[in-house]
Amino acid sequence: MHAAFLLSSSRPQALPTWIKLGFGSALCLMMLSWHTPEPGGSDHLNHQTEHFTIHWQQHGIQIKHASGRVLVESPPEAPFISPAAVNDHATLGTTIRFKPQITPNIAALGKIQKVKLGALNSSVMYAIKLHNFCREYLLITLKEIHDRAMVISAELSGYSAHEPFHASCEALAIAVRTEAGESFVGLGTQPTLLHLNGHTFTTLSQEQGHGRGLQPLTWISNRFAGGVAGDETTSYHTVAHVLSNHMRSWWLYSERHAHFDFSAEDQVIIAPTEPFFKVRFNLQDSLKGLVQEFAQEFGTTKPMPPWVHRGAMMGLQGGEQHIYNTLEDLRAHNTPMASVWIQDWLGSFQTIIGQRLIWNWRTDHKLYPHWSTFVQDLDQQGLRVLSYFNPRVKNRCNNICTFQMAKQQGYLVKTKLGQPYLIGNGGFNFAKIDLFHIGARHWLAQLIRTHFTQAPIKGWMADFSEALPLDAVLADGTTGMASHNRYIYEWSRLNGSLIDEIDEGFVFMRGGVLGSHRHVHGFWLGDQLTSWDHYDGLHSTVIGLITSGLSGALVNHSDIGGLSNIRIPLVAHIQRTKELFLRWTQLNAFTPIFRTHEGLRPDHAHQFNSDPHTFKEFARYARIFTSLFPYRQQLVAATQQGLPMVRGMFFEYPHLEAAWHIDDQFMLGDQLIVAPVLTPAATHRSVWLPPGCWIEVFSQTTYNIASARSLQIKVAADHIPVFALQHSLAHRLLTTAIAANPPYLAPDED
Repeated sequence: MHAAFLLSSSRPQALPTWIKLGFGSALCLMMLSWHTPEPGGSDHLNHQTEHFTIHWQQHGIQIKHASGRVLVESPPEAPFISPAAVNDHATLGTTIRFKPQITPNIAALGKIQKVKLGALNSSVMYAIKLHNFCREYLLITLKEIHDRAMVISAELSGYSAHEPFHASCEALAIAVRTEAGESFVGLGTQPTLLHLNGHTFTTLSQEQGHGRGLQPLTWISNRFAGGVAGDETTSYHTVAHVLSNHMRSWWLYSERHAHFDFSAEDQVIIAPTEPFFKVRFNLQDSLKGLVQEFAQEFGTTKPMPPWVHRGAMMGLQGGEQHIYNTLEDLRAHNTPMASVWIQDWLGSFQTIIGQRLIWNWRTDHKLYPHWSTFVQDLDQQGLRVLSYFNPRVKNRCNNICTFQMAKQQGYLVKTKLGQPYLIGNGGFNFAKIDLFHIGARHWLAQLIRTHFTQAPIKGWMADFSEALPLDAVLADGTTGMASHNRYIYEWSRLNGSLIDEIDEGFVFMRGGVLGSHRHVHGFWLGDQLTSWDHYDGLHSTVIGLITSGLSGALVNHSDIGGLSNIRIPLVAHIQRTKELFLRWTQLNAFTPIFRTHEGLRPDHAHQFNSDPHTFKEFARYARIFTSLFPYRQQLVAATQQGLPMVRGMFFEYPHLEAAWHIDDQFMLGDQLIVAPVLTPAATHRSVWLPPGCWIEVFSQTTYNIASARSLQIKVAADHIPVFALQHSLAHRLLTTAIAANPPYLAPDED
């Protein structure tokens, strides 16, 4: 769609699936009014669609495919769907941490009755009369979508004139029986937990925190710094999409958050926080098939333009002359570069947590006095320029004040008292632009459009969509609680419509929700600590890359070196060391995008040019990254069929149980296994290799693997273990590139 059409509506468009849900709910009510259940009912009901057998026993269900495989089954002696009181038990702060309590109201369930058949028996509707409850009926509809998928929707209908209202009138619980040995992955980008089993998650995309379980930093930050650390389950990008090693999956259509409880061994509890839901269950023969089912429903990321990954994306700032000088140094080191990402085009200032940008959305003419000609010059040198935007405005500014303009026009998200909602952000306050106000959308779109028409930039980082307060009030009358996730979707949709106005444009985000990925070209993993750990450090980027691609983030990467260096006396001293930076560089050379970031405190973080050795090794890995361009182009094409560029070992080898337990190595496509070094001063690491003839590309050692096994591999300071399938395109490209680019030995290593 064209931007002009998207911005002409009087109200932002909702997801097509959500529209379907609304129509489905209305249809349920209409059908019930046409087919009121007769008194009585049954404890046993069967129905046969073309490919599935539906069997109810009391309120439990089993839906079996014609092949004999179970699509979905409720736990023994438990109802499949029931009214439920759902208490979020949310701890509010910079991050919102949930400990949900889900209490099904089983006693209210009466007899179940079939009340409506669809055309050709492809769908069936049931009604359950509710007793001593403030709603009259629970309506359940099952519809076969194709030979291996079924959509199930449910709704609490009508209000009893005799029972008082209470919380369980507004929520439902779904109980799904797990099969023996079944493991679950998914739910969007999970940077710490590869497996969902044993944990409870909430699909509220938000600031995921700094620490996320790393102790004692997490406890202290959450206790004394307003919940800034989050926990192991908080994430920028949550999607209600679950996949199983038994080759089944499901996704929940909802614009509000839901709880997914995997804490029990024999069942999963899904608790939407609404009195209705719609969920789709799928069977396939492969994990790829399940992911492609998701892509057919929700689309894929926009195709990544080739220029994005022809070389390094250099995150530079500090003004025109500084950038010119740095680029000259990079060329002197023979560093292949595709683009320059300049986030401080609008200026920056120092805060208690480090260097921050001035969210006034006006060019800083002190840093960039010739911004338009500067960008043109870089473009003529073959360097695309990317910049930065987010939907926030800083509440204090000099000269032309964007905040005051937005406030006067009523374009800001408001408090319950009708005032701009000011949010603290590490030493200053900001307000969010109300994306549900059509005038505000036009205004923000024009700010961005003016920026890219004044200078030939090729795109931007679309940041900070996740921090909508739950008690905020939006222009369409909804609250932050109802529209928190939808705000993220609208931010992605706005950016997607604008980037389409730029030839070969590129926009990337960190935040995401169900379906938002189709509006952007790619993602980055957010603000990792400059540490090694699996909570929020280098290891967490590996897990995030693996998990994110399962739910739409088909192109993803991280800041080389991480972002946040923290020093709290006697608690934590987390800084970007030379060793960490080099290991991160080595890892990111085998991901879709090779991008630097100076970090929150550039003067206290090791940079690519901090010393001659680092500079030469960084340039070397930029050349290795660039050498894989033809292979990555094949993977970019595969994203348009729903396949992620970075994949877990289980994605290519789902039939091997051990592959499902590996979170410290990954695959780039199907030809490369990357085993990054994730601990300091390591001399060896374990690598799991599946069957095949694998060549470790740096040593050119051949491993003929008849059956999958783990090997202890010696690691060197100048490379990480990377294995390519023999005779593959990736093997040929890397063999040539590594031979032409030997490691640089620092003087003290000669």
